[in-house]
Amino acid sequence: MDVAETSYGTLVGDLSAEEARTVSVLLAGATVPLRDLLAGAACSTPREQWPKQPDTMLGTTPAWGLHLTSASGAGTGSRGTRPRGDRRASS
Repeated sequence: MDVAETSYGTLVGDLSAEEARTVSVLLAGATVPLRDLLAGAACSTPREQWPKQPDTMLGTTPAWGLHLTSASGAGTGSRGTRPRGDRRASS
């Protein structure tokens, strides 16, 4: 563990909905915006209708809290797993 009490191989952070739109993921031969995967809906869908709403704020922008871990070279991850008190907003 490091001084921040985070295990090595662990990445914790927030990703805004706008930032997630600019990241592309290759999934089953198709390129998909990461925001589509996190929101559970296409980018063209109004945010109010996303099945998976952002769970934190990054400054004044809606964001998802991410907690990713890696063990023995195999990546595993989940989103929105940090305790509420650990949400960090930046300006």
